[in-house]
Amino acid sequence: MGNYERHRFQDESLPVLFHLDHVSRQTGALPHWHENIELLYCIAGQGEAVIDSRPVPLREGGLTIVNSSRVHYTKALSDQVSYYCLILDSALLEKFDLYVEQREFTEFVTDEEIKTRFERIIQEMKDKQICYEAVVKGEIAALMAYLSRHCSSWLKTEGKNNMVKLGMQYIKKHYRESISLDEVARAAGFSRYYFCRGFKNVTGYTVNEYLQYHRCREAERLLRETDCTVSDAAVKCGFDDVSYFTKIFKKQTGTLPSHVKKEGHI
Repeated sequence: MGNYERHRFQDESLPVLFHLDHVSRQTGALPHWHENIELLYCIAGQGEAVIDSRPVPLREGGLTIVNSSRVHYTKALSDQVSYYCLILDSALLEKFDLYVEQREFTEFVTDEEIKTRFERIIQEMKDKQICYEAVVKGEIAALMAYLSRHCSSWLKTEGKNNMVKLGMQYIKKHYRESISLDEVARAAGFSRYYFCRGFKNVTGYTVNEYLQYHRCREAERLLRETDCTVSDAAVKCGFDDVSYFTKIFKKQTGTLPSHVKKEGHI
């Protein structure tokens, strides 16, 4: 399985990752996966996004969609392929009642409406004029609503991937609380043994490892972006013991929470 890619959205007012990528025959990305949906809009050349071992076109004027939690990488079929990469925080989309983790999007689409909206996003992100964040969020909402209506279907209830996503959604909603493996498995609709085994097979992480990771990610955000003390962040993210929180945080991030707190106020 590919490496897990952790996303950090630096701008809270516009929680997206947006960049222009160039891939040649000599260069390429390692297989990886993440929870957020990824949109690749090709502007030149020809290539492929290999998604769960299946080749999906990267073609000029087309939109390639990497659904949540899919192992993927890109490669060039021409000398070079260039594309804009837009990764969206699920929390942003949920503000518009768009729950993309519950839908399966068509992996390659060509449509004038989609092209027009994505190119507006590109232009706004380049120009960064006053209130561009609001315009970009509006265009993203309109684009994802269009894709949800015309280029997606509801995920089937069976299958390990959907089971894992339901477990992740439960953890994201309840990570501040004291939750058990049985509760997470029950929320996903499976026995504890089957759920834990399937979760590990799909993600490479145990349920407890993922819960600790998510708690530490949220604690890191609080330490960097708010006035929370280390103790406050620990409690708000589901840790009863600050010493244990410090140990797990160091294991997950490679640094101490006190160091993150200092860096956040430089």
